[in-house]
Amino acid sequence: MLYFDLPPTTTLTLLASTIAPLIIGLITTHLTHPGIKATLLAALTTTTALLTELTTALTTNTPYNLATALTTALTSFLIATGTHFGLWKPTGTANALQSIPMPWNTKTLHHTPKH
Repeated sequence: MLYFDLPPTTTLTLLASTIAPLIIGLITTHLTHPGIKATLLAALTTTTALLTELTTALTTNTPYNLATALTTALTSFLIATGTHFGLWKPTGTANALQSIPMPWNTKTLHHTPKH
C-alpha cells in the first residue's frame, strides 16, 4: 500500500526554510558580515526545526525525536541557503529587502565614510 501524507508541520517547515533568508535580509544590512548572516540563518532554521518537532510531539502525544529535529534543521538550513543563492539573490529580492529602512538599522544604512 502506498499513500501520500504531508503533515502540516512539514509544510510549514518547508515554507519557513524558503522565507528564512528574506527574514534575515530584513533584520540585517548590506554592511553585515556574511558569516553573521549565515549564523543567524542557521539559528533561525534550527529553532524552527526544534519547535516544529516539539509541536509534533505535543500534538500527537509521542516522544520528542531529537534525530528528526536535527535532521530537519540541517535540511532547512540547506534549503534556505539554496533559495537564497538560487532565487532571492539572483532576482534582487535579497538586496531589495536589505534596502528597506528598519528602526534598528537605519543608522548603518545611511552611513557615509569620512574622507
